[in-house]
Amino acid sequence: MPYIEDFMTKEAVSTDAGDSCLEAAKLMVRMNIGAIVVSDGDRPVGIVTERDFLNKVTASGKDPSKTALREIMSSPPVTISPKATVRDAARMMIEKGVRRLVVVENDKLVGIVSIRDITRILVGSMAAWKEARVTLE
Repeated sequence: MPYIEDFMTKEAVSTDAGDSCLEAAKLMVRMNIGAIVVSDGDRPVGIVTERDFLNKVTASGKDPSKTALREIMSSPPVTISPKATVRDAARMMIEKGVRRLVVVENDKLVGIVSIRDITRILVGSMAAWKEARVTLE
């Protein structure tokens, strides 16, 4: 079973808790990402997703240029070790009801993994298993 470190996004984009939602949203658009890790130095303290912007800023009538990320971030973020397995990650996502896990080693941000990453690995594994099975028959 593959480990998280084998397929996580290693260059997770992060920003400071004091940054405005507008700045973070612009960064997310520029980087083409659906979530941003909120950090205190190298230590992740939260995560903000596109859904957070919709529910906690736009739908709430807040001004994104005057709303700090610390006001809307999910904190603490749900974290996982890069040495964890895909199964561990899938189980954690289901138990915690999240679609992204912040990958942390020694309290430092080392990556991010999404439900899309997990699905891609599992579908690839199933295809390989199916191919091996056909070859054996």
